[in-house]
Amino acid sequence: MSLKIAIQNELTKKHPQQNKETTFIKEFPYYLQCPENQLIKPSSFKSIEKEINSAGKELVWKKQTPPKFQAIFSSSALAVNTFLPVKENPKKFSIKKYKYLTNMEFEKKCPTGLRGTPPHLDVFIENEQVQIYIESKFLEIFSKSKNKFAPSYDKIVKEIKPNSWISTYLKIKNNRIAFEYLDAVQLIKHYFGIKKKNSIKKKVLLYVFWEPINFKEHDIFTKHRDEIIQFKKMIDEKDVKFETISYLDLWDELEHGYLAYYKKLKERYKLTI
Repeated sequence: MSLKIAIQNELTKKHPQQNKETTFIKEFPYYLQCPENQLIKPSSFKSIEKEINSAGKELVWKKQTPPKFQAIFSSSALAVNTFLPVKENPKKFSIKKYKYLTNMEFEKKCPTGLRGTPPHLDVFIENEQVQIYIESKFLEIFSKSKNKFAPSYDKIVKEIKPNSWISTYLKIKNNRIAFEYLDAVQLIKHYFGIKKKNSIKKKVLLYVFWEPINFKEHDIFTKHRDEIIQFKKMIDEKDVKFETISYLDLWDELEHGYLAYYKKLKERYKLTI
């Protein structure tokens, strides 16, 4: 049994233990029948349904494949469950060192000006000084990164003053560097979209990633961490700062004052494999 399958099986076991209403699609055993049962608080689904289905179409069947949000390993659902209390009461939370939050959205569109589906971030949070764009990752690292950009991105690069984001783009494009587990191409595309946002506020691209409690015992997770460190060293810009945090650390940060909620969340997502 592969490590990915082992994780998915463990998640599938945990979910019904917490939510007795949980049922799975017969032909797709890792997908829930009802999207609201994906939430720690199913009653909150209606209030966020439109947001999570807007940019990424997370609730739409595609080519006879169930909606992405209903997958037991959905990174969007992981983000929604993690940040839902923040959305409901942002002023009570801080994310890393950023406090006095005023607004939060799920599935934030960040158009680059190019044709096609624009980049969208799983979570957007802001206060009076900073905008935080959050990319959530769950089991995506099991799909190898492509390290490819469409030629159309050269047009965007010409419009931006040279910086470390651009130099990293050129290194990947010209095959001078490649990432196996970190989707650096996606992060740079997000940068292009965030850069287009017309705001005087400081901007942060925050990469939030899942890993098991015993991640050090598995090469794929330690190599992913190594690539995060490598990428972070390459990006030193202040206009769009790149920051990272694991979900394990983030949950510990957020749980203050909401212990019961985050206890349930950890019971579902914290695994030892």
